[in-house]
Amino acid sequence: MRTITHRRTKGGRDRNSRGSQKTTKSLQASNVHNSASGYTVDLNKMSGQKQGRGSAVVGEAYSSEEIQALSKEITDMNLSVDLLEKERDFYFAKLRDIEILCQTPELEDLPMAVAIKKILYAADTKESALEEAQEYLSEAIYTAETEVESEV
Repeated sequence: MRTITHRRTKGGRDRNSRGSQKTTKSLQASNVHNSASGYTVDLNKMSGQKQGRGSAVVGEAYSSEEIQALSKEITDMNLSVDLLEKERDFYFAKLRDIEILCQTPELEDLPMAVAIKKILYAADTKESALEEAQEYLSEAIYTAETEVESEV
């Protein structure tokens, strides 16, 4: 994204008078690189095809092929995003169910429910939320054991 912003702020400095190279620049600017999903575009190959000497017809054929390939890649990425959003929603719903369960009046004061809420409501993703919850559980168990021993 930085390259797109960088190009826009330079006031068209990267513009070129040849139409096919303008297309390459716009394709490069709109390229999305998602290595986690395995989606990549070889920009050097794309640029090399357009910068070679040849007729306009050959350049248009390459451009059409590139557009089709990039359109397919965009479609694949959109499908990937949809699947990731469904997975996110699935796990969010699970966490919400756990939260509701921990908030029921009969359970909300149990040490396990309190520990789970400590993790759910942690402000950031640092490990201390888990450590804090584990420490709370250990103290609660120790306190319960001590109370049982003192009653005997």
